[in-house]
Amino acid sequence: NSNSNSNNNSSSSSNNNNNSKSKSKSNSNSNSNSNSNRVLAAVTVGGSLLGLAGMVVSVPIAAVAYTLLKNDLRSRLSAQGTSPAPDGSGPEG
Repeated sequence: NSNSNSNNNSSSSSNNNNNSKSKSKSNSNSNSNSNSNRVLAAVTVGGSLLGLAGMVVSVPIAAVAYTLLKNDLRSRLSAQGTSPAPDGSGPEG
């Protein structure tokens, strides 16, 4: 009986540990999902326009365009006195 109790306690502590890890990963997962969606969209559009070369070239072009748009949006929001969301949170993160 004492062995089964100690096994139950150790498994419940590992479950709690796994829950805290999954909660901390949820923010990074949403950010990586949006990055994945942008890459997928860039590859799809680039491939449909220019084939294989378009797939290769479209990803860095899309990354530069996204960064320029994000910086422009942040500067416009700060000029209006509105504080933009910190990196990684919000729709533009």
